[in-house]
Amino acid sequence: MPGTAGTAGPYDSTPSLLGPPPASVSPSASRSASPSTDATGASSPSSATGSAEDGRATAQATPSADSAKDTGTARTGAGGDGGSSCVSAKGSGALTDYSVCVSSGTLTLRVTFHRSQPFYHAFFNTDGDRTTGYRLPYPSPSTLGADYMIENGSLYRSRGTDWSWTETETRPKYTVSGSTQTWTLPLSGIGAPTGTQQLEFNAGSDYTPVLTFSPK
Repeated sequence: MPGTAGTAGPYDSTPSLLGPPPASVSPSASRSASPSTDATGASSPSSATGSAEDGRATAQATPSADSAKDTGTARTGAGGDGGSSCVSAKGSGALTDYSVCVSSGTLTLRVTFHRSQPFYHAFFNTDGDRTTGYRLPYPSPSTLGADYMIENGSLYRSRGTDWSWTETETRPKYTVSGSTQTWTLPLSGIGAPTGTQQLEFNAGSDYTPVLTFSPK
């Protein structure tokens, strides 16, 4: 189980209170925009662009009013605070119905996992630089460069490109309903970033495509 609320401190590369890094699959397997190497892996109708960094295909669920019907992604209209938006995708296979919503400085993440795993993750690239932060292993569709990570009910900040993290004082509100998991946390918990952000959900060796969203 994670540490108690309010607890923060550095962990080494194999911390006792943190799960192991996500499973890696040989990159010699067939590559495609789908984030899994088998037919049951999660996938989402989306565009795929080659990664100049390592040749991986990066599938991005990018919202737009024109493409929402065809791609399964959508951005909701602004709410009463003038700054609420959601990016979502249906997906298929191991991870489906995933979304990130921003409203009044609060992030709400939701995903349905169809395979039981001991550890469930949401990885954030908040600085737009894939060379900083934890490099997600194949078969993730992108190395991402995760600056923050949610694991089950705890939020961690990256200490480098390998599996090395510091638990933050921010404790996401974490709820589980059947196979669907929801996290709610303040944007300040991931450094109050601005501009385009990147997010991937993960469980075991299954990943979603990269979701891009904007805090404002």
